[in-house]
Amino acid sequence: MRLIAPKVDAPLGDHQQLPRPRLFILITIGVLLCLLVWSWFAKIDMVVRGAGRIVASEHNQVIQHLEGGIVSAILVREGAAVKKGQTLISIADVRANADLGEGNVKILGLRARVARLKAEAGGAPSVTMPPDLKSDDPSVQSELASFTARQAKLTQELSVLREQSAQRQAEVGEAASRQKSLISEYDLAQRQYKLVHSMFERNAASQLEDIQSLSKAQDAQSRLSATNAMIPRLNAAIAEAQAKMGEASSRFRADARSDLTTSENELARLQEEIKSRNDRVSRSEVRAPMDGVVNRVLMNTVGGVVKPGDAIIEMTPTDDKLVIEAKVSPTDRAQLMTGAPARVKVSAYDYGVYGSMKGVVTEVSADTVPEERGERFYRVKIEVTRDPREIDHSVALMPGMTATADMIVGRRTVWQYLMSPLNRFGQTALREPR
Repeated sequence: MRLIAPKVDAPLGDHQQLPRPRLFILITIGVLLCLLVWSWFAKIDMVVRGAGRIVASEHNQVIQHLEGGIVSAILVREGAAVKKGQTLISIADVRANADLGEGNVKILGLRARVARLKAEAGGAPSVTMPPDLKSDDPSVQSELASFTARQAKLTQELSVLREQSAQRQAEVGEAASRQKSLISEYDLAQRQYKLVHSMFERNAASQLEDIQSLSKAQDAQSRLSATNAMIPRLNAAIAEAQAKMGEASSRFRADARSDLTTSENELARLQEEIKSRNDRVSRSEVRAPMDGVVNRVLMNTVGGVVKPGDAIIEMTPTDDKLVIEAKVSPTDRAQLMTGAPARVKVSAYDYGVYGSMKGVVTEVSADTVPEERGERFYRVKIEVTRDPREIDHSVALMPGMTATADMIVGRRTVWQYLMSPLNRFGQTALREPR
């Protein structure tokens, strides 16, 4: 009988170890799969690059004078830096100043007249002048005197009419008293006539007595009739006088309202006209329309005559806006639109130290522009939205400095970027030209 020794297994670790080439292949495949997944999801910017330079946001400004005049002072020299609103040249315009003064005097008088007419039209007992008008001003004094005179005239006219009305009322009272007396007298004369006439019929009285009593009765009747007719006429005269009083007051106010409307229209017209006169006087001082540098002074003679519309000063604006003018190839025009963000690198400053400026595309030329060498390009303007001067005040950016602009026109994945050459090749390959 043979004894067979049991077979001893190798250590478990020896069976789990893989060959090194196989392990390397698996790691490589894993890395490639990770890169593939990353390229499928990771996105990068699509950039259109253009070379350019810093330009002024505005062109040189030529300052002119509208009316012209005589130069009284030249306050700047060529090369001087000026601020917006700073006086550059003074031009004397005597006529404009005289017209302005005359217009202000007329406005003052019209305002005082309007205040007086408002008081008259409203039946006010006094005139309330605007607080900025001085009481000792000749125009104010004249209108106050006119108000007093017109009120006195109206009062006198109304007083005459009141006296006439009062007189007629007194006459009505007298007529009423006389009417009562005449009624009694007429009744007595009638009874007397009837008595005498009956006696005459009985031959107790003579015919003369009968005629006399009849005549006396008729006379009393006639005077009573006249008095009765007089009372309505007197009442009508009273009503007429009162109506004339109301008419006089109404006419006075109506005339005042009519004059007020005319004066207010004239005042409004003159106030609009005075604005243009003020503008003309203010233009006697030629001021800088913006911050900038005086490039040329075209009128150098104090006392010289400036014709209307003549150019006086040429200025170069120096505002804080930075504008980059870049050149873009026509092949990139389809992707580039206004509003696209951009990154600008100025050649004069190290990108690693100062970084780039952020901007936005504000303008793309409608057509290509030729260069001196015959090449054509699109002109693109980029307005800087983040200025490195805000961080480092030692940075000086001036028109003419060259720069490179990267305009972001979209985003795509790394996979799309890697496959784009293959896509272009697939679209153009395996075709037979005809």
